[in-house]
Amino acid sequence: MLACLLVSPILMAQEEAKPVILLYHGPKVGEQDLRLFGEAIADVIESDSRMAGKAEIVLVGDQDLMNTLLYFPQVKCVVIALSTWELTADRIVPSTLWYFNEGGGIVGIGNAGHGDVTKKLNGSVFPLFANQYEQVAPTFYCVNDATGEEKKVEIPRCDPGWTRVLKRATFYHKANDHEITDGVEDSFSMASARYVIHKNITKTPPEFLFLEPEKGDYTMVYEDPNNEAPLVVVYEENGTSVTFAAGDQISVREEDDTYFATFIEDPNFKKLLQNAVYYVWNKETKYDDAMAKAAEEFEKMEQEKQDLLDRVEESQSQENTSKLLRSVLLIVVGVVLIVVIAYWAFVMPAKQSGEEEPAPAEEP
Repeated sequence: MLACLLVSPILMAQEEAKPVILLYHGPKVGEQDLRLFGEAIADVIESDSRMAGKAEIVLVGDQDLMNTLLYFPQVKCVVIALSTWELTADRIVPSTLWYFNEGGGIVGIGNAGHGDVTKKLNGSVFPLFANQYEQVAPTFYCVNDATGEEKKVEIPRCDPGWTRVLKRATFYHKANDHEITDGVEDSFSMASARYVIHKNITKTPPEFLFLEPEKGDYTMVYEDPNNEAPLVVVYEENGTSVTFAAGDQISVREEDDTYFATFIEDPNFKKLLQNAVYYVWNKETKYDDAMAKAAEEFEKMEQEKQDLLDRVEESQSQENTSKLLRSVLLIVVGVVLIVVIAYWAFVMPAKQSGEEEPAPAEEP
């Protein structure tokens, strides 16, 4: 069905083709139906007035299907949200790498930037070079059992009538100004228990090591203020990508601490994600090139169709003339035959009858 959605507009007419955003969210794993995660991301994108009515968002949970759909020319933007429910995303690596190198625009979330999960994509399409996870230190709160009032405490101990609550949040600090930071605070925290990071594992304990691609334009937009590790990066080489280091550890159950809505609905993350999608949407070149080539092909097809119609019309005109000549010839031949038949049937017998009649006898 998804393939039909992408193919049919191409076959019907060029002007009916609508740009597509492919959104990979992962499969259903036990009770974790990750399509809910994908739908939440799609809602964030669709709520952006700049994107209203511009694209068809196609949700995909199967790697093999995603690997196929990435090659369709109508794909203008790709969002890949990988969580720890998938240990590897190796089956979408070839098509994703091809799509990016063709000039595509991609937004990666969570494990998209982890080398063990996305293999060759890490360090190229998603240049975080991550090989580890950074667990965020907990923050303790006391919540009033009667009123719901919440207060942060340094010592994880609460008075009677108050319940201790542990929360983890990733702190974001703007490292560089960029288009995708418009409308987003310079510093904010987001409910996320951890993020992917590159660490030098030869040291004990392993420590953060900054790496960046050897080619292309790399911009670290947000970083962790404690260790200066990249949390959001923009990369432009053949294609354009925005990679979020957080968001890999999620649950679709509301009662869980890692329920995805706790960060998806965060105003700063929401705006940042919208800006990221809008940015790669406008920077990509693959879709525009594909549509330009498609326009050329449609023009050729239209000309070929017109040439064929002209030849058919000319052939029909020649055939009509030929039919007229044949008809006239048949009429002439028919008249001649009628004359010949009439001559032999009536005239000749009459002549022969006159010649055989005896002459009258002379009177005496």
